[in-house]
Amino acid sequence: DSLAQVDLQHLPCLCPQSPPGQAIAMRAFLLMLCGSLGLQLSCPATMSSGRSSSCYASQEITGLTLTQGETVIATAVASDPANADAPRLFEFAIPSDTAPNQYMVTGTAGSDQVQVQVQVVAGGGVLVLGTDKAKYKPGQDILTRVLCLSTELKPVVTDVTVSVKNPEDLKIFQVVQQTDVYGVAVVSIPVATETAQGGYTISASAAGAVDAEGVVTVEQYVLPKFEVTIDQPQETVMVQGVDTLKVTGVISAIYTYGEPVPGSALLEISGVPKVTQWFGWGGPMMMGGDMEPTPEEESGRQLASVQLTMQEGKAEFEVELSSGDISGLASLVLVANVSDPATGTRQSASADLGLSWTEEELEMEVDPEFKIGLPVEAKIKITPAGSGTLSGPYTVKTQWYQGEYGSNTAGEPITTALTLADGMVDEAVSIAAPDTETSTCCVARVAADATWEQRQEQRSCCLARAQIQVLAGDREVGSACVGRGFTVSGQGLAVSKYVNAPTATAAADGAVTVQMKVLSTLDLTGTQGHVAVSAGGQPRFAGAVEFTGAVTDGVFAGDVEFSFQPGLLTSAPLRVGISAAQDRVAVADWAEVAVPAAASTTFDTSAAWNTSECRPNDPVGLGVESKAGSKVFLLAVDKAVELLGAKVAAITSGSVMSALLGQDPAPATFTPRMCPVDIEVTAMLTMLHGTAVHGPSSEPCPTTFNNGCPSWGEQVFDDDMVMEMAPGMAGDGAAEDRAEGGGSAGGSTAIKRVRTFFPETWVHEGVEIADGEATVDLRAPDSITSWRVASFATHPEDGFSDGGVSDWLVVKKNMFASLSMPAFVVHQELPTITLTIQNLLDQPLTQVLVTCRLDEGFATNWTSPFSSSDPVAGWGPVGTARVDVPAKGFWTGSIRVQPTQVSAGLRVYLSAQADAAVGESDALQRMLLVKPAGKRVEKAQTQMLQDPSEAITVDLPAGLTAGTPGSPFVRVSLVGDILGNAVSNLEGLVQVPTGCGEQTMIGLAPNVYVGDYLQSRGRLGTELRGRIVRNINVGVQRELMYRHSNGGFSAFGTQDPSASTWLTAYVVKVFSEAAQFVTIDAALIEAA
Repeated sequence: DSLAQVDLQHLPCLCPQSPPGQAIAMRAFLLMLCGSLGLQLSCPATMSSGRSSSCYASQEITGLTLTQGETVIATAVASDPANADAPRLFEFAIPSDTAPNQYMVTGTAGSDQVQVQVQVVAGGGVLVLGTDKAKYKPGQDILTRVLCLSTELKPVVTDVTVSVKNPEDLKIFQVVQQTDVYGVAVVSIPVATETAQGGYTISASAAGAVDAEGVVTVEQYVLPKFEVTIDQPQETVMVQGVDTLKVTGVISAIYTYGEPVPGSALLEISGVPKVTQWFGWGGPMMMGGDMEPTPEEESGRQLASVQLTMQEGKAEFEVELSSGDISGLASLVLVANVSDPATGTRQSASADLGLSWTEEELEMEVDPEFKIGLPVEAKIKITPAGSGTLSGPYTVKTQWYQGEYGSNTAGEPITTALTLADGMVDEAVSIAAPDTETSTCCVARVAADATWEQRQEQRSCCLARAQIQVLAGDREVGSACVGRGFTVSGQGLAVSKYVNAPTATAAADGAVTVQMKVLSTLDLTGTQGHVAVSAGGQPRFAGAVEFTGAVTDGVFAGDVEFSFQPGLLTSAPLRVGISAAQDRVAVADWAEVAVPAAASTTFDTSAAWNTSECRPNDPVGLGVESKAGSKVFLLAVDKAVELLGAKVAAITSGSVMSALLGQDPAPATFTPRMCPVDIEVTAMLTMLHGTAVHGPSSEPCPTTFNNGCPSWGEQVFDDDMVMEMAPGMAGDGAAEDRAEGGGSAGGSTAIKRVRTFFPETWVHEGVEIADGEATVDLRAPDSITSWRVASFATHPEDGFSDGGVSDWLVVKKNMFASLSMPAFVVHQELPTITLTIQNLLDQPLTQVLVTCRLDEGFATNWTSPFSSSDPVAGWGPVGTARVDVPAKGFWTGSIRVQPTQVSAGLRVYLSAQADAAVGESDALQRMLLVKPAGKRVEKAQTQMLQDPSEAITVDLPAGLTAGTPGSPFVRVSLVGDILGNAVSNLEGLVQVPTGCGEQTMIGLAPNVYVGDYLQSRGRLGTELRGRIVRNINVGVQRELMYRHSNGGFSAFGTQDPSASTWLTAYVVKVFSEAAQFVTIDAALIEAA
């Protein structure tokens, strides 16, 4: 990244820049090669304060420092200064008080100097933020856990600051709490019942730790009552030559408590067309390669609509489509809408069905680029499409192309046979590059004044790309393009990633041994190299290795093996970088290696219910197992919460790894999608001409060709009503049995208790494990639904363990009542409330007594089958009815109510009492939010507090007393920032500077001042700071293009007769203040 910001025409060396995909992958092992300088320097891209980090130098150096601006942070020392033959490893001891930021490592060897930019992160560890849910209603508490781990995954005791900003970017909550010995702080964040709806940002910070941040949504919603799924016999069907396609499958609808949903389903099928792509000379005509989708492509072509009847919660379907219906389609989209007559609600689900126009499906992984003189490797997997069989024969045909624009073939195509075994192909192949390049027809440095014809001649035999085709006979199954990877010296090293994939094994003592096969154009026999290993974005090992092998046909093939103690690991892959230096030439590569199962975790954790089914308020046991001395943190939420589409934001091994990776994300797997048709593509070999040449500034192959062509069988476009009471955590029986009194009513079963405890989060607690196991005693909530427990554990010495999730616990009754209401109603509206009595018994229930009571704030007119009943103290209207409920069925009715007052919750009560001989009854009570009617009127008043004890006077808006009763409220926000909301979107000013000398400064200055302001307010996050630093670097380098020999600046530089005093003064001011973010040469400012 740093090289991309330098004026390459003035570099005294040849420095390659990796393509985007590899640049990410190399962040854990950043390698900078300046061939003409002779000194090569390799450092971890990320270093941690308070810890040691090692860098590798290709030759003896006289100094290696870590600096920020003119300040020296640390000086490295040789790991073995007495041994001149030892690898040149130099170790930094990063001070613990080093602030997280970007720093520069500078290596000096005589007159040679190389600089590498690195990121120093907090060595105190990372924070992982977890909430019980991702979506909340106003008035609910956000139950938050903050986990602080060291980079070795051990818990850290520290003070954690948790703060919350509302959708208006105003801080509304902040608390400081210390993590316990298990590294966890638990914070309950209250959400007001009258509050702004939208995204709430929760931030956690601690001294010396990487901050954590998450966003939850606050809005009114209704929990779904059942789940809909579409099951298909296969994900892809082969349609080539098919006259009629039968689309088959099963639609399932299951209540959250596990019973089937009756009712009907509407199945709609639409088709997604293939997306047209245009490729032009030298690459794609459009960014991403895909044309803008047409309205038909956006919405899909409607093909069929079928009404189905649910039987036992399922509806089988078989829909016939003609060849004309599916012509030109890449996939089908199936949407099922299920209506539940019992509750009056509707849920939907969707599924994709891929259409394959060939008999096979192809997966191919290839090297992202080839290195001159070394073979290209590819892993190819071919499986039958749908239920068909493969016929073959299958071959790999590779055509190499040469010339500056890759338009001329280089030699004859190379054909490799593939083996069809067990009905499929699963094979790795190695493809040799032709030996066509010479020093006369492949010149790295072309004279700056060379003509176009001269450049073509001097690059005529440079290999530019390899077109790899997978063929079934003469028919193309798919293809991929591999572009040239430019190297400084023309030499290279490659780790075999597919033919002889790297392996890692774990010993009983936890040591991990890595074995790799490497290829190189250098003879590395007996040469010592350097490896660096990271896991989860954190350096785990750096050391010397020795290459053993031999040279055959000019290529060294050898083995590398080394062992190390990795510390605590999760399942994230190891990222291994390897380099070697020989005669002032350095080569390097990297690979990912799967962590051995024996080394992937330190201890096991699990949580399980002692039963699979119970009734509301029944005692329930939760068995917990983990390492003695650990603490297990449990979380159980209603299944309906997951069906909302808002995933539970629990702490898992995945969230821990994401936090550890931070700004160093795992490399994207290079898996090109195969183009199903033969497309003529010419890939431009990107090089800069003149005295300085660097590597490709973009992917050497068109990005669209590698990643933009849809595979057959893949969808073209990415998938890119009851208000619950929340009385808080009360798993220990907070909802006590409340007798309704009076015994039986006319021979009906008495009401034993009223269900009122309907939490969306039931369990949110931690359990200390004394001897490897513990039992948590709970009482089941009153919700008729299912629950499962997610768990994780920490141990003071043995770190973190992910317990995964338990099986479901179903809570239900043989007969129960339910209410379906909107999330809220408006004052004086006439909403409908649906009343349902469910009978899960095999016998019908006759003359069930149904009673409905409404709060005093309601008015209603009872209609059949209800009749008005005697009033009950503290209640408003009361209605009763006698109904019959069929076996395994339901009765449903509805009432219209009118709320006569605004309220945070008006009560609605419903009970059902079967005959005393049956012995079944149920009752529940829920709350309905009533919002004020009319037009909302707000008045905002702002004033500055000169004196902290100054009183605040609020002038109420005129006519306030005429508002809806119960609606007026006052909200006060105190902002510790004189600019307040005016700066909530400052990030929008952070843009890349462009244009002439004046325009560049106009774009550069906001980056400096926005960064300075946000930094002073403690609001400059890592990601934004990185953007600002990059933009300032780009702006400074661009502005230097408009510098005069006397040190001044003008709009068009030397094209102007003289420098501009005004612009020069502006440059001095902005550059001086930019020095807090980037290194600015003091001599440059002095001259100006």
